[in-house]
Amino acid sequence: MAWEEENIDTGVNLEEIGGRRSPIKLIIMGVIALAVLGGIGYAVWLFFLKPKPAEDSEKLIGEPTEQVETQTPQPTGSDTVGYKVSLERFIMNLADRDEPRYLQTTMVLEVDNQELQANLTAEADPKLYMVKTRDIINDVLRTKVAQQFNDPDTIKEIRKELVFRLNSV
Repeated sequence: MAWEEENIDTGVNLEEIGGRRSPIKLIIMGVIALAVLGGIGYAVWLFFLKPKPAEDSEKLIGEPTEQVETQTPQPTGSDTVGYKVSLERFIMNLADRDEPRYLQTTMVLEVDNQELQANLTAEADPKLYMVKTRDIINDVLRTKVAQQFNDPDTIKEIRKELVFRLNSV
């Protein structure tokens, strides 16, 4: 009862369905597989493992927590300081195109008279002084790029632009 090769019929002829694969096809499939795995590895590194630059730690997304506070004028010597109005924290997008940048800042405005100070800090603001003020500040600062806030001369120009625009209200 020995098995003979002649009697065993598998029904499949390997030469008819391709038999052995050619080495060129195996090499091409290996290169494609390596390219796909390399792309996946790069994407994982780029989005999950890449260390964040130091500037990214300055980005902040959150809710403002400070409320409007008023301070009485504090004369210093011969110079008299006007009435001060502290504004809530501003968080806004900057005009950088390469990647999203955010600016977080607080401001203290100096006004000439107590009536304007009361109007700015009033809960029921009939002329919407605070809304207009914040809108002007947002309009000016949103057009700037992050690099402009690194140069003291440019900051002075931004300050002058803000003073000019706020005094026009």
